[in-house]
Amino acid sequence: MNLDAIGRYLIVWLACESSEAQSFTRDRIRELAGLSKSPIPVDKLARSLERLKVTSVVRERSAQVYEFSVPDYPLILERLGGTEHLNELEDELERHLSHGE
Repeated sequence: MNLDAIGRYLIVWLACESSEAQSFTRDRIRELAGLSKSPIPVDKLARSLERLKVTSVVRERSAQVYEFSVPDYPLILERLGGTEHLNELEDELERHLSHGE
């Protein structure tokens, strides 16, 4: 899967939360993006969300409501230690945004 730093950051947070909820909204995605040390521009966030849809990581279930395309994806990420790498993802995201990629 060829995701950018924003997409990788989002899927780890969403996977964390999806263990409790089956879906997530665009507003929640914006809130998660706001937790980042580096501000994520709205246009880059929208592009990353589109990339998550195109790569079949998430699908839009209804208007602005999303879910993982593979229901077990959050569990798989958890078993791989996805949330343990949040600091690394934050650093990668900061580099990504500072270089204007």
